[in-house]
Amino acid sequence: MARLCSYCGKSFYGDFGYYCSGYCKDAAQKKEEEAEKREREQTLAVLKFIGILLAGIGIVLYKFIVWFFPLLFKGICWFAKSLWNGLTLVCKSIFKVWCWLFNNTVAFILFIIAISIPLVGIPLLLCLYLLPSIIAFRKGNSGKGKTLILNILFAWTLVGWGMLFMCAVRPKSNAPTSSATSTEKTDVL
Repeated sequence: MARLCSYCGKSFYGDFGYYCSGYCKDAAQKKEEEAEKREREQTLAVLKFIGILLAGIGIVLYKFIVWFFPLLFKGICWFAKSLWNGLTLVCKSIFKVWCWLFNNTVAFILFIIAISIPLVGIPLLLCLYLLPSIIAFRKGNSGKGKTLILNILFAWTLVGWGMLFMCAVRPKSNAPTSSATSTEKTDVL
């Protein structure tokens, strides 16, 4: 049976494997060795390029670190120094104000009043604003949720607050219903 040479493509009879002669076999091995050599060279070139690239990146990072970190350290030191100077100035000012307040009785009383107005006045005004809802919840009115919503939305108008207050303080109607066909009396709110 005739075979085709893997190297030159001629048909041959014999036992040389896949090649027609020793010459083709040597040539094919030489061609494979050259291909492997080219592949090794390409791999070495790629590795060399990656090495140069990494070295360049390392140099750039080194230059950046050598340049950046001293600036960063100087900036942090400047910020800390400025913050310390500012806090020192504020503390000195607060100390002077406290000394003045404690040495001046009228100023100290006015300071206490000025601090207590927001601490006491704001909760009192909030309670006054929500007074209709507070009364409706305490009395257990049937429309207490509606009263709260309307109170939040419309109590800023004094008319709305007054109407909600009147609805909240009016007594409950306990009139029994006479028949199923009659209309039942219910609270509006």
